[in-house]
Amino acid sequence: MHYLSAADLDRLEQELDVVLPAHYRAFHLTEQELIRQLREVSGEPGQDWLGVATDAAWLIEINRLYGIPKREGPLRGKFCIGNDAGGGGHFISLDDPANTVVYAISHDWYDPEEMFDEERNDYVWTHEDMMGAPNMVAFTLRTIRMWRDINERYGTE
Repeated sequence: MHYLSAADLDRLEQELDVVLPAHYRAFHLTEQELIRQLREVSGEPGQDWLGVATDAAWLIEINRLYGIPKREGPLRGKFCIGNDAGGGGHFISLDDPANTVVYAISHDWYDPEEMFDEERNDYVWTHEDMMGAPNMVAFTLRTIRMWRDINERYGTE
């Protein structure tokens, strides 16, 4: 099981040319037990990108794939922190360090195209369906509950 260390977080900042919010760094450095619980219920071993990613190489790769950091266009000012099992992304704000909201683009909850503002050329981040949780801890707890429900329903735990 991977956890992001201070060195990993520094590497993310250097390789992606971003400044990670203090709340994101603090979460990874202080919430290993919560991350462990998430990994116990979510997917197969080695899927350290589900919910909250803890694989620095994966985070670098996915953020580069999204073209992050961006100053224009979709996902501008955002940082991908993980994915769901269906290809949806989870993001935090890089533009406002005080903004602790975890945003979720999910193909399961709604049609992401309905949440896109063509005029602004970006997602409607303020829409309630885009807000996965008010902060990293709440998002992780919600994701743990979701995986437990799935495992109970389908007998995979």
